[in-house]
Amino acid sequence: MQTVIIPKNEYQSIIRRQFQIEKELTVLKKAIIRNDENRVNPSILKKWDKISHNLDQRKGRHFSSIEEMKKWLRDL
Repeated sequence: MQTVIIPKNEYQSIIRRQFQIEKELTVLKKAIIRNDENRVNPSILKKWDKISHNLDQRKGRHFSSIEEMKKWLRDL
């Protein structure tokens, strides 16, 4: 395993983005489940649970823009 050194402010920025993505994903997931859980395909719910678990384990995605994140969410 290689060690990479990044500046402290960049690391903090990554952590803030990660936290914000986790929060937005949780809100999105709750809203969709609350509105109509029966319309959401169980395989999609399983993917969301896996994504949520990965985010909890500090494994996640990095998006440089909101549009890129929306495209990724649509492609799920």
